[in-house]
Parts: sequence; C-alpha cells; structure tokens
Amino acid sequence: ILFYLHKIKLKNEELNHHQKEILEKNEELQQQQEEILAQRDEIERKNLILEQSQQIIADKNERMISSIEYAKTIQNALLPKPEKLSELFPGHFVIFQPKDIVSGDFYWVSNDKRYTYAAVMDCTGHGVPGAFMSMIGNTLLNKIVIEWKVYQPSKVLEALNEQLREALKQKEIGNIVLAGIDIAFVTIDKQEKKIFFSGAARPMLIIQNGEIQLVKGSIRSTGGFQPANVKPFEDITFELSSPTYIYLFSDGYADQISIEKKKFGLQRFVDIIFQSYTKPMAAQRELLLQMIENHLHGTDQLDDICVMGLRVD
Repeated sequence: ILFYLHKIKLKNEELNHHQKEILEKNEELQQQQEEILAQRDEIERKNLILEQSQQIIADKNERMISSIEYAKTIQNALLPKPEKLSELFPGHFVIFQPKDIVSGDFYWVSNDKRYTYAAVMDCTGHGVPGAFMSMIGNTLLNKIVIEWKVYQPSKVLEALNEQLREALKQKEIGNIVLAGIDIAFVTIDKQEKKIFFSGAARPMLIIQNGEIQLVKGSIRSTGGFQPANVKPFEDITFELSSPTYIYLFSDGYADQISIEKKKFGLQRFVDIIFQSYTKPMAAQRELLLQMIENHLHGTDQLDDICVMGLRVD
C-alpha cells in the first residue's frame, strides 16, 4: 500500500510539474498573443496614418498639377496666335513640346510697318522655373521691340541682357540667381529686302538658292553669368531672295537622348531640314516629329523642344 501510495504521489508530482509547465506556456502564449495584438494595433494605426498621408500627398499633387495646368493655359495664351503667325508667315510651322507641363522654351513674333520679327528663346531650366523665365523674356521682348522700337537684333539682345540682369538683380553682390536666356532673333526688313540675325548662344538655319547655312550666334547668353571682357552681340545680314527658309530652334531637339544613350545630334537635324525644306511646311513638321519619336522610342523627353520654320517670300 505504501509503495502504491508513493507511486501515486510521484505521478501527482509529475502531473503537477506538467500542469505548471502548461500554465507557464499558456502565460507565455497569452503574453505573445497580447504582444501580437498590440503590434497589430500599431500596424493598423501606422497604416491609417500612411493612408491619410498618401491622401494628403495625392490631394496636394492634384492641386499642384491643377495649378501647373492653369499656368500652361496662361503660357499658351502668351504664345503667338496661329492667325498672327499665318498673317506674318503664310508658310510656317512650329513644334512646341514641353518636357513637363509648362516650358522653358518660347517662340515670339511681332511686326510693324517696316519690320517683321521672329525669335525662339531657350530659358534656363524647364518646367515651372523655365516657364517663369520664358514669361519674363516674353515681357521684356515686347517692351524692347514694341515699346522702345528697337529693331536691330544685336541691340535687342543687348537690351534684353541688361533688362534681364536688372529684373533678376544679377548685378548685386552675392546674388546666386544665374538664370539666363539663349535666344535666336531675326528681323526682316520688308522695305530694304534684308534679313538681320543675332544669336545669344543659339544659331539660325537659313536656306537660299538651294544652299543651307548654319549661322552661329555669339557664345554668350543674355542674363546669368557674364565674363569681364564680353564681346557685344553682332548682326549678320542677308539679302532677302525669294524664297528664303529660316529655322530658329532651341537645343532641345538635337539634345534628346535615345534608349541607347545616343544624342539625336545637330548635324542630323540640319540634314533632315535640308532634305525636306522643299516640302510643304506641315509635311516638314510631321517628318521632324516622326524622326524624334523614332529616336526616343518610348524613352522620356529630357528637355523642352521648340522649332520654328519660316518661309519668307
């Protein structure tokens, strides 16, 4: 009986030990469950905060894009109207493709009784900063040419340089705003039958009597950093023979890079123009658009594109 009782006692002790272990494990499991529930609550809280943050960002992006879209409407309103272009240049085309919604490139035309003017501007940057610069450039050109009656391209560029540096306070010591405008500017003298060109870091293509010429402007820009001993802008004069083809453009078209990391290239652009200049202006435009689309082949556009072709009779 004693042996049996001892045996029962040992089993009871063993059972108590197992029961104690089970209770301890249950406590651990309960503690782990509580930790898991706490972590789940924390994850849900963080997910809620993340969703709210994403909604705030989405709302801000929507408002920002909406603002930029409206800025595009304003910028487009400042561009020459198609009717104005057709009136001044019955034969013409324009390619205007911003990298982003708004553009740092800009084209501009004007005229008076004697002169017809055309220009393409390539402002520092693209997107919103470039668009701000383009609007400043457009305002200053209107002021210089229309109000001040400056007709010589070189004088226009000198005045643009001074006015731009004054507007951006670039003459002040410590000013870090180095933004500038590259521009190709043409004046057509209808009375004397002459074409005057001056460029600030931008060239012009001109085709006369079956020959094409890339006319380089000055290496300096308007605004921004100016060397100490800077050469003044110069006018290059051409006799107006009928027909004359003029092409003004920013560097965006030639500088586009393909998926193979190859630039389109200025010479290739010049060759396309020369091979197609006898075609209607609309056909030239479509060819240039097709060629750059084939070159990019789905890759992102790296810079604003602006090309203006003019036939002067």
